[in-house]
Amino acid sequence: MVIVSGLYISPIKSCKMIRVPEMELVSYGAKNDRIFMLTDQEGNFLSQRRLERLCLVEQEIKDDVLLVTAPGMSQITVPLEYPEGPEVQVVIHRDVCSGVDVGDEFAVWFSEFLGHSCRFIGYSRKYPRFRFSNYLQRVIELSFSDGYHLLGISEESLADLNSHLEKPMEMDGFRPNVVFKGCNAYEEDAWVRIRIWNTMFEGASTCVRCRTTTVNQRTAEVSVETEPLRTLAKIAGRKTSEGVIFGRNFVRLNGDFIVEGDIVHWR
Repeated sequence: MVIVSGLYISPIKSCKMIRVPEMELVSYGAKNDRIFMLTDQEGNFLSQRRLERLCLVEQEIKDDVLLVTAPGMSQITVPLEYPEGPEVQVVIHRDVCSGVDVGDEFAVWFSEFLGHSCRFIGYSRKYPRFRFSNYLQRVIELSFSDGYHLLGISEESLADLNSHLEKPMEMDGFRPNVVFKGCNAYEEDAWVRIRIWNTMFEGASTCVRCRTTTVNQRTAEVSVETEPLRTLAKIAGRKTSEGVIFGRNFVRLNGDFIVEGDIVHWR
C-alpha cells in the first residue's frame, strides 16, 4: 500500500519548506505554495541556484500571515492576502509573467541578508500565470513554481540514492511537495495518473535536477563534489539527454484536499 508520508509547501520560492498536515489544492497548485519570490533588478527570478543562503530563510504561516526569519535578522511579517504594489513583469526561466512588487521593506531585508540587491515579488491574482507544457501539450495555471503544480518523490527512491552516497541526503534537499511511501524505488516515474483520496493528478515530466540539490539545506554549503548529481548520473535510468532526474511532476486535475496518511492509487 502506498501512502502520502509528507506534504510540503514553500510560500517564498527557494526558502526553507514548511511541512503541513494537509494540503489544499487550488487552480495554480498547492495553496500558498510559491506565491512569493525574489528577483534581481531586471525581474529575473532568484533561487538557491545563485543564492544558496535562501535555504536558511525560515517560514511559518500563522493567522493568515507569513512569519519570516533568518540568522542575524529581525523577523518580518508578510501578509498572505492579495499583495499590494505595482504590477511588474518577471521571468522564471524563459517564462515571462506578471507579479506584484510588494515594496522596499521586504526587498531591503532580503538584500541585506543575501548580500545581493533584489526585489520581493508577490503572485498576481489579477494577472495569473499560464504556461504551455510541451509534455502535456496544453496550458496550465501556475504560481511561481518552476513548471508544474506538485513535485512528488518516494522515500524508497531517496533510500536507494542514499545507498550510493557517502553522505546521505535528507528529502528536503530535493524540495518535493508530496512524499510517497510504500512503492518501489523510482516507481513514481511511471505513474500516469494518481488519486489521493478524491483528488486526481496527472503525471507530467520527470524532474531534471539542478545545482540546488548540491546545497546543504542546513548550512548553505555547496558540495564541491557536485553531489548528489554526480552519483545520480551513475544510477541506471537516472541520466537522460536533458540531465539527471529524480522525482516526478504532477498536475492537479480535480479535487481540493490531500492529507498526510492518505492512500495513493495509481495507474
